[in-house]
Amino acid sequence: MTTAGWAKLGQIIAAAEQRKHVYEVVIVGAGLSGLMAAYALRDRDILVLEREPRAGGRILTRSAHGVSYDLGAIFGYNQQVLPFDPGPTTLIRESEQIGVCWQGQVFYGTSVMECLSKLNLSNQDRDAIRRFCEDPAHTTHTLPEPIYVLLEAFFQIIHPGDMREYLSQRQLDAFQKFSMAHYQSGNGVLIEQFKQRLGPKLRVDTEVLSVSDETGRVRVVVNHQGKHEALLARSVIVTTPAMVTLKLLTSMSDHCRAFLRSVQYRGGTVIAVGVRGGKLADFSCIVTPDEPTSTIIQHHTGDPNIQVLLVYYAGKKATALEPLPKRRSMNAPRGTAAAPALRNWNRQVALC
Repeated sequence: MTTAGWAKLGQIIAAAEQRKHVYEVVIVGAGLSGLMAAYALRDRDILVLEREPRAGGRILTRSAHGVSYDLGAIFGYNQQVLPFDPGPTTLIRESEQIGVCWQGQVFYGTSVMECLSKLNLSNQDRDAIRRFCEDPAHTTHTLPEPIYVLLEAFFQIIHPGDMREYLSQRQLDAFQKFSMAHYQSGNGVLIEQFKQRLGPKLRVDTEVLSVSDETGRVRVVVNHQGKHEALLARSVIVTTPAMVTLKLLTSMSDHCRAFLRSVQYRGGTVIAVGVRGGKLADFSCIVTPDEPTSTIIQHHTGDPNIQVLLVYYAGKKATALEPLPKRRSMNAPRGTAAAPALRNWNRQVALC
């Protein structure tokens, strides 16, 4: 082809690009933040793109044996902050009692400090806990190792990573008791509500490969079932995790790039076990710092004869679990010292 021919072809392609549909907003990620943004912009010409075959992100609800249970975000959402009425829901409130399994025994209390007060700790260890809690300039490096292990266990109820990696303000979450209230039908019902309201504006199983600025618009390259496509939008909202966002955006300032690199969210593993006809101890959650597990959370269900135990492995404990076969992983919690609190453990109903 001659130089003039190539120039003509370029003009044809450019003209086709100009005629291509341009969305007002493309939202990358259909987790809860992406869905909230999409609902707020629902009257605009928008498109929501999700890599996974389902929407919801960290919200993942499953059902088995007539009960629903969450494997992702488990805390019941606050209906006051929702942009619409989710309809009839049943909130199940769990026990105010929490526990810590330490050196072969389970100690209960209605707060983290009450649980810690029941342990056989030295005065030096108790002073270390008090200073860490009260001193604004606290640091984990001054904590005796056993105390750090204890506090990190409570910290990992909400944060799955190494406590030392977090900001000092977040480290104090180790002393927070979080409500274990949850919805009988699970949080996935909320995602279904968003899906119904967004309809065809939501496209799943569509991986975004890159997001790049152009003059007056943004180009979004996607892969849908092996087919690449370039979408155009006036604006793009990216709601993916930091490391994913870092890969998607083709241009950004060094400051933004450094910030995204600094944001990390460690993974974990959860095993859901249904207990039918069992008599469990009165607790909402038990942390197990010196056991293979990290946290055991008890959920009552719509069936008074079935409880669900969510057994969590966070940080290094999750890494240690990965090589185990699924069946052995399912049985792993039975060997913990917390097992006596889970009486009639053998009457389990495998959920996942």
